[in-house]
Order: sequence, then structure tokens, then C-alpha cells
Amino acid sequence: MVVGVTALAVAGCNAQPTQITILATNDIHGGIEPGVASDGTVEGGLAAFSGTVKAIKAGLKIRLGDQAGVLVVDAGDQFQGTLISNYNEGRLVFEAMSRVGYDVAITGNHDYDFGPVGWLQDAPTTPDQDPRGALKAALAVAQFPLISANTFLTSSLQDAAGDQVQVDQQGCVPKVMPDHQPVIDWSKAARPDFLKPYLIKEVAGVRVAIIGIDNVFTPTTTTAADVGDLCFENEAEAYLRVRSELDGRADVFILLIHDGETDKTHDLSVQIQSLMSSAKPRQGAIVDAVISGHTHYTYNRSVAGVPVIQSGANGQAYGRVDLVYDPKFGGIDPSKTRSYAGIRTFQNRCAAEAKDYCTVDAASHVVMYEGVPFQNDDSITQLIAKERQAIASLAGQVLGRAAAKVVVNRVDESALADDLTDLLRGISAADVALMNTGGIRAPLDQGDVTYEALFRVIPFNNHGVVIGPMRASALLKALSQSAQTCGSYGALMQSGLKVRIQKDCDEPANRDHVDPKGKLIHVETLDGKVLLDDTGACPPPGPGEDPVLTVATLDFIAAGGSGYDMFKGVPEIKDIGIVREAMKDLLSSTPKTFKPGDMDGRWAVQKPPPH
Repeated sequence: MVVGVTALAVAGCNAQPTQITILATNDIHGGIEPGVASDGTVEGGLAAFSGTVKAIKAGLKIRLGDQAGVLVVDAGDQFQGTLISNYNEGRLVFEAMSRVGYDVAITGNHDYDFGPVGWLQDAPTTPDQDPRGALKAALAVAQFPLISANTFLTSSLQDAAGDQVQVDQQGCVPKVMPDHQPVIDWSKAARPDFLKPYLIKEVAGVRVAIIGIDNVFTPTTTTAADVGDLCFENEAEAYLRVRSELDGRADVFILLIHDGETDKTHDLSVQIQSLMSSAKPRQGAIVDAVISGHTHYTYNRSVAGVPVIQSGANGQAYGRVDLVYDPKFGGIDPSKTRSYAGIRTFQNRCAAEAKDYCTVDAASHVVMYEGVPFQNDDSITQLIAKERQAIASLAGQVLGRAAAKVVVNRVDESALADDLTDLLRGISAADVALMNTGGIRAPLDQGDVTYEALFRVIPFNNHGVVIGPMRASALLKALSQSAQTCGSYGALMQSGLKVRIQKDCDEPANRDHVDPKGKLIHVETLDGKVLLDDTGACPPPGPGEDPVLTVATLDFIAAGGSGYDMFKGVPEIKDIGIVREAMKDLLSSTPKTFKPGDMDGRWAVQKPPPH
């Protein structure tokens, strides 16, 4: 129970420093089962993480008694990635997380992917179906809340006079009216009923506020129909407003955010620095620790004295932050803060990142966390085994063979993208097929390609649609946008065209994962029809010549997903159903051999000539 003053405050000068340990995961994406490390040892999975949590809690209790407590949090995207996590639409993941003892989690953009209940639902969403029905059903088994302070029902946004304010979904930014700029009265704004903005929990007598912030780009990174009635407010503005509301109600403030940094961009660091510099004076710190997600990177940084961590993805690792609340300061003692990220859990050894609190008993060879023996959580192992048995026949269906490992590539042509787009073009009979590389999530390992392996590659239930007639000029705009990416967003891989691009992703100036000078220099159809030429080698299309094409793509892209707005409004000719299932049906009757070297140069990239 949260009370008005802390137990520490009541204790006054006799109060001792208290350690608050945060154990954090992010972007589990259904990776709840253990994997195999490069040396052949077993690693990861929620059963191992649960055992680690229990050992750390017990060890801190022995060492520090009532002067320590543990919070277990997750920074979003708990499912969407494995068949076993999607088969019952996230309920297995939330039940396993409940057994771990998670205190709180935030939504990620992929939490909204399921839509209405029915994971293989093949009919379009209708008005009588809840677009977040599957997520709500999964939450019914969760013993922890989902939070997000910047997610709002757009219909609830009003000004001070009670008039509804029209906003853009991205940022909840009011649309400018002819005669004035509306201002939202946030006191009247409502969130979806399954979300709260924050959680305040007393940890060893210290009131800890965890404020959740979802990704502002969620409207373009999930199925549009599932979030069509929501907007996602600017992350920093939402945090500061809620943080101000909590003045005097908490002692420690944690930002749990489904946004993060990459190896080249530090947008989150900029936001945190802005928070620290622009906030008005108030009681306590603005933020004491940041647990981030979304970008799948591993980092452990200090930004303006605040620890900022992210720990990879797919259930392979976790992070830890130790904060020490000192009543003499009335807040966190930064000199005693310790943070760790990307910590893997092994059955028989300690990860290097955990050397400060993990040892292996010399006699028994048992791994010890905080001096307490580690062991897997058998209840989670059994829970997963039961579900594994239920999906066995579906998971093991053989659809082909991989001659060797076939890898993914978010920026350049790959054999896997070529194969998948060729399959889509063959199924749809369209002139051109397009898939975003961000939706191609995993490689194919050498050996049999089973349905479960295909599911890891394409875990999302996006429908394949044929749209058209689409002007070549509009298609070229999409390809031009795709041509500039150096990794900040997925490229559009294609079948049915020959594309040549000029860009330099190694140029130091392109640190934001985009080459703004990147451009298409040649595009032609497979039968030799030139749609664009900037090389001088071929005659360009004649004046006014703008042929029309039929295009097969994902409904996500057709709705403008990943920022490809040029597809919006193009008429839909047909819906071929969930694209993965359509591919499965074809491969069931005509198995395919996937080869890593099978590329035909359809997406050729060359560097610009030297100046």
C-alpha cells in the first residue's frame, strides 16, 4: 500500500540507506524458451530468469534485510516472434511472466499486433470486433499491470470548453484550425481501460513511481486498424506532465519506455537531457533511472547522471540497476548507483556482466546469485512444455529445406527477401511484390524448414493484399524513400523489378541511419520496360508516360505503415489472407530449397562517384 509519507521519513535520523534493485527485460518477442549459446551451453528463457530473480531477492534479503527490495519490470513487446507465444495470443507469455513475479510492464508497438481474438482470423476486422480483444484476453491472466502515460483515446481529447480536439495520431498534436490553435485539456483525456499511466509501489519503505511511455511512432509500426482510435503523445512531454502530478507522492522515479538508442543514434539520450534541463523545480529528482526497449540494442549508459539501459531482445538477457535511497539526501545517492545490461543467464557459469554478484561454488559447481544457489523455475518449464506439446504437429510441418543458414538483411538485398517476395508475387499474380525487411524477423537455419521456422521469419499476421492500378510514379516514390535507408527503418524488398541505387551508408555524416543523398538511378520491369533512368545508359520514359501496375504487399504497408504513405488510397483488388499462411499452403504442396547465395541483383547498390 502506498502511503502519504514513507517509512524512511517516519524513521527520521535513524533511517538507513535502502537499496532498490531493478531487474529488467525488454522486447522478449516470445523468446520464453532457453536457447543454446555459441559454446553449446544452455542460456536464457523465462524459467532461468525467474530463478535468477528469486536468488537475487533471497540474497539481498539475507545481506541487507529490510533495507533492500527488488522491482521486476519489462519495457514492451512481450510477444510476436515465436509460434509458442502467439498460438494462444500472448496468454502463455503473460502467465509465465506472472510466475516470474513481474511488477509492471509497458505496452510496445507489437503488443497491438494481434487485434481481435483469433490468431488465425482470416476475415477483415469488423466494427463489432474489439481491435485490442486479444491483448485484453491475455491481460486477464496477468498478475501485473500494463502502463503507458502517453496513450490516449482520440475521442476523449477536448479543449477547456469541452470541444473535441482533432489530433494527429503520432504525438497527439492538435490539428491547426482556420481561426485558432486548439489546446488540449489533459485533465479530461482518457486512456484505454486496460492501461494506467504509472505504478507507485513501496519497495523496502521507499515509494517508487514507475512511469510508462509507449513509442510515439506506434501508429506506423503496428497494424493501423488496431490503434486507429488512439494517439501517442510526445514522450518527453507526457513524462514531464505525469511526473509533475506525482510531486510529493513518490521518492524515486523510474522511466520505463518503449524507445531506445542504436549504435549510431542517441535520440533517447537527447530526450533525457532535455528532461533534466527543461523541467521546472519540483520535489525530488526528475528521473532516477531509465529502462528502455524497442531498438533491440544492448547498452549501459549514464546520461546527465541517470543510468540508461537496454538489454538486447528475444529473451536472451536482462538488465539490472541498483539505486541507493539515502534519507540524508532525501533521494538517490548517485555515487552508489550501479547498472548492468545484456546479462545472460547460464545454467553452469556466470555472465561476465554479472561478476559483481554472481559466483560459481567451487565444490558443487552451482551458480550463485548474491550468494544464493540458482535453479530454474520448474513451474515455468512445465507450463511451456505443456504448450509445446499442444503445438507439436503444427510446428513440425516441413515446408522445405535450407541448404545452409539463410540470413536476413534490413538494408540490402538478401536471398531470404528474394525468396519471400517471389513467393508473394507468385501467389498474388501481381506485377510487383513488396515486403518490408523490418517484417522479416529471423534467419532460416540449415536443415528442414518447418512451419515454426517460417513463423519465426514472418511472425506477424499481416494480410497479403493486391492493390492497383498504381502509377509507376507513386511506386517510384516508395522505392526512393526505401533507397535512402541505412538501417533506421526497413527497406522495401521487391520481386518483379530490377532496381539500382546510389548511396553511401559508410559515410560518417549518415549517423542517423539514413543517406539523404541516396537515390534511385535505374528501375525497370522484368520484361525490360524502363520506369526510371538517371544513368544516361537508357532512354528515360517519354513525356507523360506513367504506366500502371498491380502491386502485392502487406496490408500494413498498404495502409501507410513504416511511413510509406504513398500506398494509402490505392484501391485494393483482393485480399489473399495472412501472407505467412498463404506461403505455408503453397510450400506444403511445393516444398522449396532455400539457398543463401540465391540473389539476382534485383536491389543493386553502388556508392556515389568521388567528388
